Amino acid sequence: MSRPTVGDLDSVVQQAWKLRPLTEDYNSLQEQIDCISSLPSTTQIASLPGWREGLLGKLRVKQNDALNERESILASLNTTLDRLTASTSVKGLSHTSVADYELFIGHFYKLVNSTRTSSSFIPAPLPTTVSTSLHRLKSDLQIKIS
Repeated sequence: MSRPTVGDLDSVVQQAWKLRPLTEDYNSLQEQIDCISSLPSTTQIASLPGWREGLLGKLRVKQNDALNERESILASLNTTLDRLTASTSVKGLSHTSVADYELFIGHFYKLVNSTRTSSSFIPAPLPTTVSTSLHRLKSDLQIKIS
Protein backbone atom coordinates (compact mmCIF):
# COMPACT_ATOMS: atom_id res chain seq x y z
CA MET A 1 0.00 0.00 0.00
CA SER A 2 1.16 3.50 -0.71
CA ARG A 3 1.32 6.25 1.84
CA PRO A 4 -0.42 9.58 1.48
CA THR A 5 1.78 12.54 0.77
CA VAL A 6 1.73 15.92 2.45
CA GLY A 7 0.36 17.21 -0.86
CA ASP A 8 -2.57 14.77 -0.65
CA LEU A 9 -3.51 16.06 2.79
CA ASP A 10 -3.10 19.70 1.74
CA SER A 11 -5.25 19.03 -1.34
CA VAL A 12 -8.13 17.84 0.85
CA VAL A 13 -7.94 20.96 3.01
CA GLN A 14 -7.68 23.31 0.01
CA GLN A 15 -10.67 21.73 -1.72
CA ALA A 16 -12.73 22.03 1.46
CA TRP A 17 -11.85 25.74 1.86
CA LYS A 18 -13.24 26.45 -1.61
CA LEU A 19 -16.68 25.38 -0.37
CA ARG A 20 -17.13 28.23 2.11
CA PRO A 21 -17.20 31.21 -0.30
CA LEU A 22 -19.37 29.29 -2.77
CA THR A 23 -21.89 28.48 -0.06
CA GLU A 24 -21.86 32.08 1.15
CA ASP A 25 -22.47 33.26 -2.43
CA TYR A 26 -25.33 30.78 -2.80
CA ASN A 27 -26.94 31.95 0.44
CA SER A 28 -26.50 35.63 -0.46
CA LEU A 29 -28.12 35.09 -3.85
CA GLN A 30 -31.01 33.26 -2.19
CA GLU A 31 -31.55 36.24 0.12
CA GLN A 32 -31.61 38.58 -2.89
CA ILE A 33 -34.06 36.32 -4.72
CA ASP A 34 -36.33 36.20 -1.68
CA CYS A 35 -36.16 39.98 -1.26
CA ILE A 36 -36.99 40.71 -4.90
CA SER A 37 -39.75 38.10 -4.95
CA SER A 38 -41.39 39.69 -1.92
CA LEU A 39 -41.39 43.26 -3.27
CA PRO A 40 -44.96 44.49 -3.69
CA SER A 41 -46.21 44.98 -7.22
CA THR A 42 -47.21 48.53 -6.31
CA THR A 43 -43.60 49.79 -6.29
CA GLN A 44 -42.66 52.30 -8.96
CA ILE A 45 -40.25 49.90 -10.64
CA ALA A 46 -43.11 47.42 -11.10
CA SER A 47 -44.32 49.56 -13.99
CA LEU A 48 -41.37 48.28 -16.06
CA PRO A 49 -42.52 45.15 -17.86
CA GLY A 50 -40.58 41.99 -17.03
CA TRP A 51 -38.09 43.62 -14.66
CA ARG A 52 -38.74 41.18 -11.82
CA GLU A 53 -38.59 38.05 -13.99
CA GLY A 54 -35.43 39.23 -15.76
CA LEU A 55 -33.60 40.05 -12.54
CA LEU A 56 -34.74 36.86 -10.82
CA GLY A 57 -33.64 34.85 -13.86
CA LYS A 58 -30.14 36.34 -13.75
CA LEU A 59 -29.84 35.73 -10.01
CA ARG A 60 -31.02 32.13 -10.37
CA VAL A 61 -28.43 31.49 -13.10
CA LYS A 62 -25.67 32.82 -10.82
CA GLN A 63 -27.00 30.75 -7.94
CA ASN A 64 -27.11 27.64 -10.11
CA ASP A 65 -23.51 28.26 -11.25
CA ALA A 66 -22.36 28.49 -7.62
CA LEU A 67 -24.27 25.31 -6.79
CA ASN A 68 -22.77 23.45 -9.77
CA GLU A 69 -19.24 24.53 -8.86
CA ARG A 70 -19.86 23.49 -5.27
CA GLU A 71 -21.10 20.06 -6.39
CA SER A 72 -18.01 19.68 -8.58
CA ILE A 73 -15.73 20.43 -5.63
CA LEU A 74 -17.68 18.04 -3.41
CA ALA A 75 -17.36 15.26 -5.99
CA SER A 76 -13.62 15.90 -6.33
CA LEU A 77 -13.16 16.01 -2.57
CA ASN A 78 -15.13 12.80 -2.11
CA THR A 79 -13.04 11.08 -4.81
CA THR A 80 -9.82 12.21 -3.13
CA LEU A 81 -11.04 10.98 0.26
CA ASP A 82 -12.09 7.62 -1.22
CA ARG A 83 -8.68 7.23 -2.87
CA LEU A 84 -6.85 8.11 0.34
CA THR A 85 -9.03 5.76 2.39
CA ALA A 86 -8.71 2.82 0.01
CA SER A 87 -5.09 2.89 -1.04
CA THR A 88 -2.99 4.35 1.71
CA SER A 89 -1.30 3.12 4.81
CA VAL A 90 -0.01 5.23 7.65
CA LYS A 91 0.90 2.38 9.96
CA GLY A 92 4.38 2.60 11.32
CA LEU A 93 4.78 6.34 10.94
CA SER A 94 4.26 7.06 14.62
CA HIS A 95 2.20 5.80 17.53
CA THR A 96 -0.56 8.33 16.74
CA SER A 97 -0.54 8.19 12.94
CA VAL A 98 -3.45 5.76 12.45
CA ALA A 99 -5.74 7.61 14.88
CA ASP A 100 -4.71 10.98 13.40
CA TYR A 101 -5.41 9.75 9.88
CA GLU A 102 -8.82 8.34 10.81
CA LEU A 103 -9.77 11.59 12.57
CA PHE A 104 -8.63 13.68 9.59
CA ILE A 105 -10.42 11.56 6.96
CA GLY A 106 -13.53 11.18 9.14
CA HIS A 107 -13.82 14.94 9.64
CA PHE A 108 -13.76 15.64 5.92
CA TYR A 109 -16.21 12.83 5.11
CA LYS A 110 -18.62 14.42 7.63
CA LEU A 111 -18.04 17.82 6.01
CA VAL A 112 -18.84 16.42 2.55
CA ASN A 113 -21.99 14.69 3.81
CA SER A 114 -23.20 17.77 5.71
CA THR A 115 -22.61 19.98 2.69
CA ARG A 116 -24.45 17.58 0.39
CA THR A 117 -27.51 17.35 2.63
CA SER A 118 -27.86 21.11 3.14
CA SER A 119 -27.21 23.60 0.38
CA SER A 120 -26.81 26.34 2.98
CA PHE A 121 -24.32 24.50 5.25
CA ILE A 122 -21.16 26.59 5.69
CA PRO A 123 -18.02 24.65 6.65
CA ALA A 124 -16.38 25.94 9.80
CA PRO A 125 -12.62 26.28 10.28
CA LEU A 126 -10.78 23.10 11.17
CA PRO A 127 -11.43 21.97 14.73
CA THR A 128 -8.33 22.02 16.91
CA THR A 129 -8.18 18.22 17.14
CA VAL A 130 -8.28 17.83 13.35
CA SER A 131 -5.73 20.61 12.86
CA THR A 132 -3.40 19.01 15.40
CA SER A 133 -3.81 15.61 13.73
CA LEU A 134 -3.05 17.14 10.34
CA HIS A 135 0.14 18.78 11.61
CA ARG A 136 1.32 15.54 13.25
CA LEU A 137 0.60 13.54 10.10
CA LYS A 138 2.45 16.01 7.90
CA SER A 139 5.39 15.98 10.28
CA ASP A 140 5.42 12.16 10.41
CA LEU A 141 5.29 11.93 6.60
CA GLN A 142 8.10 14.45 6.17
CA ILE A 143 10.27 12.58 8.70
CA LYS A 144 9.60 9.27 6.93
CA ILE A 145 10.63 10.74 3.56
CA SER A 146 13.92 12.15 4.87
